[in-house]
Amino acid sequence: MHIDRLLCLLMIVCLLCAYQSIEAQEPDSLNFSVLTGPYLGQEPPDTIPVLFAPGIISTDECEYAISMTPDGKEIYFTREMGPNRNRNILVTRWEEDGWTKPEIASFSGRVGDFYPCVSPEGNQIYYNSFRPSKRTLETVCDIWFVERTDSGWSFPPIQMEKPFNPNKAFFISMTKDWTIYTTDLSKGFDSTQIARSRWVDGGYSDYEIIGSPISTFNRDRHPFIAPDESYIIFDSNRKRDVIANWMFISFRLPDDSWSEPQPLGQLFKVKAKTTMGVVSPDGKYLFFKSGEDFYWVDAKILDKLKPVELRE
Repeated sequence: MHIDRLLCLLMIVCLLCAYQSIEAQEPDSLNFSVLTGPYLGQEPPDTIPVLFAPGIISTDECEYAISMTPDGKEIYFTREMGPNRNRNILVTRWEEDGWTKPEIASFSGRVGDFYPCVSPEGNQIYYNSFRPSKRTLETVCDIWFVERTDSGWSFPPIQMEKPFNPNKAFFISMTKDWTIYTTDLSKGFDSTQIARSRWVDGGYSDYEIIGSPISTFNRDRHPFIAPDESYIIFDSNRKRDVIANWMFISFRLPDDSWSEPQPLGQLFKVKAKTTMGVVSPDGKYLFFKSGEDFYWVDAKILDKLKPVELRE
């Protein structure tokens, strides 16, 4: 009996070691040709969040702010790299022979670049960057964008105009009619609000602050807007039951107002600070940053927080 128990314990130890070895693999040691299918061939999650693409996208580095092309075949995200945690935008692509190893995007890697947002049709990428302003040559955190060409992404990037710059916005999200929702920095980093700017007559309108109950001067930031503007997910330091989970969701009501924001922390429990929720272009999955990694979960859980008048 004693020998049987010892053998059983040895088998468990071996299995755990093998599992940790797999989890600890770096992208260099992975065979990317076997990664095929949507979402890097990962098994889709249910209503319990799981780590997304461990060892591939979620690594020992810090990753956040994920965005995808409409067909899901290009995934862009931010990774803080090296001892100085330099911010870069990385990309992985689904090609004929599988997914490519994540690499620094062609337009990134020179200065601090982060918070990528792929446009509704996939032909532009908007992002924050600390590159020097083309107007003043000062280093500020402005919004820039690149455009898809026959040979890849355009370069150098184009600096956006007002109302987003100079240093007035970070983390943008776009609707299918090109309306931009962003974090308004006008009143300082500790008093951020959620703002909206619509595409009108060939340019973007002045900011329209999305007031109460969305913006409450509680570090409201990182908005993700549904393509049809039916709901918004954002971070806030307002009162909540699960302190670590900063994410809230609010739904657009029939009278064009917004429902009282509900904390996503009531849907699932987290231990590390959880922020920057975005929903995949196909509407199937919610991605978010928890600690220094990406997690994903079935987006159907969001329906549980819909106001009664919006439920079928």
